[in-house]
Amino acid sequence: MLLFTACFQETHEGTLMLSEEAKSWIPFNGGETRLFVSTSGDTLDFQAGEKTSFFNTVQIDCKNGLFVAKCRHADVERQVLTFSKEGSPYTLDYLLHKEKDKEGEYDVLEVMLRDENYGRINIIKDVYWTGRGLFGPGTPQDSLVLNGNTFYEVYVSSQEQPPLRLFLTQQQGVVGFVLNQEDEVWTLNP
Repeated sequence: MLLFTACFQETHEGTLMLSEEAKSWIPFNGGETRLFVSTSGDTLDFQAGEKTSFFNTVQIDCKNGLFVAKCRHADVERQVLTFSKEGSPYTLDYLLHKEKDKEGEYDVLEVMLRDENYGRINIIKDVYWTGRGLFGPGTPQDSLVLNGNTFYEVYVSSQEQPPLRLFLTQQQGVVGFVLNQEDEVWTLNP
Protein backbone atom coordinates (compact mmCIF):
# COMPACT_ATOMS: atom_id res chain seq x y z
CA MET A 1 0.00 0.00 0.00
CA LEU A 2 1.28 3.43 -0.97
CA LEU A 3 0.46 6.42 1.19
CA PHE A 4 0.93 9.88 -0.27
CA THR A 5 0.87 12.98 1.88
CA ALA A 6 0.82 16.56 0.73
CA CYS A 7 3.03 19.23 2.15
CA PHE A 8 1.40 22.59 2.87
CA GLN A 9 3.69 25.62 2.88
CA GLU A 10 2.55 29.08 3.91
CA THR A 11 4.44 32.31 3.40
CA HIS A 12 3.45 35.62 4.97
CA GLU A 13 4.18 38.54 2.61
CA GLY A 14 3.94 41.27 5.25
CA THR A 15 1.61 44.25 5.47
CA LEU A 16 0.23 46.06 2.42
CA MET A 17 -0.75 49.69 3.06
CA LEU A 18 -3.14 51.81 1.02
CA SER A 19 -1.53 54.64 -0.93
CA GLU A 20 -2.29 58.22 0.06
CA GLU A 21 -3.63 58.79 -3.47
CA ALA A 22 -6.13 55.98 -2.99
CA LYS A 23 -7.18 57.27 0.44
CA SER A 24 -8.08 60.61 -1.15
CA TRP A 25 -10.94 58.84 -2.97
CA ILE A 26 -12.88 58.66 0.31
CA PRO A 27 -12.79 62.43 0.99
CA PHE A 28 -14.53 62.19 4.36
CA ASN A 29 -13.48 61.79 8.00
CA GLY A 30 -16.79 60.37 9.25
CA GLY A 31 -19.74 62.20 10.79
CA GLU A 32 -20.46 64.39 7.74
CA THR A 33 -23.96 64.99 6.41
CA ARG A 34 -24.56 64.85 2.65
CA LEU A 35 -27.81 66.43 1.47
CA PHE A 36 -29.17 65.20 -1.86
CA VAL A 37 -32.07 66.95 -3.60
CA SER A 38 -34.18 65.23 -6.27
CA THR A 39 -35.47 66.67 -9.51
CA SER A 40 -38.91 66.92 -7.86
CA GLY A 41 -37.51 68.76 -4.80
CA ASP A 42 -37.49 65.86 -2.31
CA THR A 43 -34.50 65.70 0.02
CA LEU A 44 -32.43 62.88 1.44
CA ASP A 45 -29.79 63.70 4.04
CA PHE A 46 -27.28 60.92 4.50
CA GLN A 47 -25.26 60.87 7.72
CA ALA A 48 -21.78 59.32 7.65
CA GLY A 49 -20.90 56.81 10.28
CA GLU A 50 -17.40 56.36 11.59
CA LYS A 51 -14.67 55.93 8.99
CA THR A 52 -12.85 52.77 9.96
CA SER A 53 -9.45 51.46 8.94
CA PHE A 54 -8.43 47.89 9.65
CA PHE A 55 -6.31 45.03 8.37
CA ASN A 56 -7.41 41.64 7.07
CA THR A 57 -5.21 38.68 6.30
CA VAL A 58 -5.93 37.56 2.76
CA GLN A 59 -4.62 34.85 0.50
CA ILE A 60 -2.63 36.29 -2.37
CA ASP A 61 -2.25 33.05 -4.25
CA CYS A 62 -2.03 29.34 -3.71
CA LYS A 63 -0.23 26.97 -6.05
CA ASN A 64 -0.87 23.27 -5.87
CA GLY A 65 1.82 20.95 -7.09
CA LEU A 66 1.78 17.18 -7.11
CA PHE A 67 2.52 16.89 -3.40
CA VAL A 68 2.99 20.50 -2.35
CA ALA A 69 0.56 23.38 -1.81
CA LYS A 70 2.27 26.75 -1.50
CA CYS A 71 0.17 29.64 -0.30
CA ARG A 72 1.10 33.28 0.19
CA HIS A 73 -0.81 35.56 2.56
CA ALA A 74 -0.58 39.24 3.46
CA ASP A 75 -2.21 41.67 5.86
CA VAL A 76 -4.02 44.24 3.71
CA GLU A 77 -5.32 47.63 4.78
CA ARG A 78 -8.99 48.46 4.30
CA GLN A 79 -11.08 51.58 4.86
CA VAL A 80 -14.86 51.61 5.13
CA LEU A 81 -17.36 54.45 5.41
CA THR A 82 -21.15 54.17 5.22
CA PHE A 83 -23.68 56.97 4.79
CA SER A 84 -27.26 56.24 5.84
CA LYS A 85 -30.48 57.90 6.95
CA GLU A 86 -32.68 56.39 9.60
CA GLY A 87 -35.98 55.32 8.06
CA SER A 88 -34.61 55.38 4.51
CA PRO A 89 -34.06 52.18 2.54
CA TYR A 90 -30.87 53.59 0.99
CA THR A 91 -27.26 53.46 2.13
CA LEU A 92 -24.15 54.66 0.38
CA ASP A 93 -20.98 52.64 1.04
CA TYR A 94 -17.34 53.33 0.28
CA LEU A 95 -14.86 50.45 0.61
CA LEU A 96 -11.19 50.93 -0.16
CA HIS A 97 -8.79 48.01 0.00
CA LYS A 98 -5.36 46.88 -1.09
CA GLU A 99 -4.95 43.99 -3.54
CA LYS A 100 -1.93 42.04 -4.66
CA ASP A 101 -1.48 39.50 -7.41
CA LYS A 102 1.34 38.22 -9.58
CA GLU A 103 1.38 41.53 -11.48
CA GLY A 104 1.85 43.66 -8.38
CA GLU A 105 0.01 45.70 -5.77
CA TYR A 106 -2.89 48.05 -6.38
CA ASP A 107 -5.71 49.83 -4.56
CA VAL A 108 -9.39 49.20 -5.20
CA LEU A 109 -12.29 51.52 -4.40
CA GLU A 110 -15.80 50.09 -4.38
CA VAL A 111 -18.75 52.50 -4.24
CA MET A 112 -22.10 50.89 -3.52
CA LEU A 113 -25.57 52.37 -3.42
CA ARG A 114 -27.77 49.90 -1.58
CA ASP A 115 -31.53 49.62 -1.36
CA GLU A 116 -33.18 47.67 1.48
CA ASN A 117 -36.16 47.09 -0.84
CA TYR A 118 -33.91 44.76 -2.86
CA GLY A 119 -32.94 42.67 0.15
CA ARG A 120 -29.83 44.71 0.97
CA ILE A 121 -28.02 43.73 -2.18
CA ASN A 122 -25.56 45.94 -3.98
CA ILE A 123 -27.67 47.67 -6.56
CA ILE A 124 -24.71 49.48 -7.99
CA LYS A 125 -21.08 48.72 -7.44
CA ASP A 126 -18.11 50.13 -9.26
CA VAL A 127 -14.52 49.19 -8.85
CA TYR A 128 -11.95 51.90 -9.37
CA TRP A 129 -8.38 50.63 -9.79
CA THR A 130 -5.40 52.80 -8.98
CA GLY A 131 -1.76 52.10 -9.60
CA ARG A 132 -2.22 50.22 -12.88
CA GLY A 133 -3.35 52.96 -15.19
CA LEU A 134 -6.86 51.54 -15.05
CA PHE A 135 -9.58 53.55 -13.47
CA GLY A 136 -13.26 52.90 -13.10
CA PRO A 137 -15.80 53.05 -15.85
CA GLY A 138 -13.63 55.02 -18.23
CA THR A 139 -12.50 58.59 -18.49
CA PRO A 140 -14.24 61.20 -16.36
CA GLN A 141 -16.39 63.84 -18.01
CA ASP A 142 -14.73 67.25 -17.75
CA SER A 143 -17.94 68.76 -16.40
CA LEU A 144 -21.49 67.59 -15.87
CA VAL A 145 -24.61 69.56 -14.93
CA LEU A 146 -27.02 67.75 -12.59
CA ASN A 147 -30.18 69.59 -11.51
CA GLY A 148 -28.55 72.92 -12.32
CA ASN A 149 -25.34 72.21 -10.39
CA THR A 150 -22.05 71.83 -12.27
CA PHE A 151 -19.59 69.17 -11.15
CA TYR A 152 -16.11 68.61 -12.59
CA GLU A 153 -14.12 65.46 -13.42
CA VAL A 154 -17.20 63.25 -12.97
CA TYR A 155 -17.12 59.47 -13.38
CA VAL A 156 -20.48 58.10 -14.52
CA SER A 157 -21.58 54.53 -13.94
CA SER A 158 -24.82 52.88 -14.92
CA GLN A 159 -26.59 49.56 -14.91
CA GLU A 160 -29.83 48.31 -16.42
CA GLN A 161 -31.36 46.11 -13.69
CA PRO A 162 -32.45 47.76 -11.55
CA PRO A 163 -32.04 50.92 -13.63
CA LEU A 164 -29.49 53.12 -11.87
CA ARG A 165 -26.77 55.67 -12.48
CA LEU A 166 -24.09 56.90 -10.12
CA PHE A 167 -21.98 60.08 -10.44
CA LEU A 168 -18.66 60.31 -8.57
CA THR A 169 -15.79 62.79 -8.21
CA GLN A 170 -12.52 62.35 -6.35
CA GLN A 171 -12.97 65.62 -4.44
CA GLN A 172 -16.61 65.14 -3.35
CA GLY A 173 -17.37 61.43 -3.56
CA VAL A 174 -20.84 60.63 -4.89
CA VAL A 175 -22.39 63.83 -6.28
CA GLY A 176 -25.55 62.32 -7.75
CA PHE A 177 -27.54 59.22 -8.56
CA VAL A 178 -30.61 58.08 -10.47
CA LEU A 179 -32.70 55.37 -8.82
CA ASN A 180 -35.52 54.64 -11.22
CA GLN A 181 -36.69 54.51 -14.82
CA GLU A 182 -38.28 57.94 -14.55
CA ASP A 183 -34.78 59.47 -14.54
CA GLU A 184 -35.32 61.34 -11.28
CA VAL A 185 -31.85 62.67 -10.50
CA TRP A 186 -30.71 63.08 -6.90
CA THR A 187 -27.93 65.67 -6.71
CA LEU A 188 -25.57 66.68 -3.94
CA ASN A 189 -26.66 70.07 -2.61
CA PRO A 190 -23.51 72.24 -2.73
